[in-house]
Amino acid sequence: MERQDDVQRIMVKNEYHAKDLAGIRNKTGGGLPEKTSGPMVPSESGVVEEEWARHKEAMKLVAGGGGLSSLQGGVIPIFRALETFTCDALKAHEQVRLQG
Repeated sequence: MERQDDVQRIMVKNEYHAKDLAGIRNKTGGGLPEKTSGPMVPSESGVVEEEWARHKEAMKLVAGGGGLSSLQGGVIPIFRALETFTCDALKAHEQVRLQG
């Protein structure tokens, strides 16, 4: 479940950055802005490598179906607990009905 959130977060982040880049290109006529905060090359701060590693891991999960198995692993116990609760509630209802 957490990995699916990571995949979605990366996709949203990529969309945001693409829109931001398009806005900057429109403002500057297609070139880079004159001044930026932080290092000029993102790889100097190590951000690119970190994002690339996350992206590769997310793509492995999507391609390998790892997200599906983790989803099933999370949902199955919920349905088992729901089944147990329903059975217990039904038994309690039958006992109350028979007493009355």
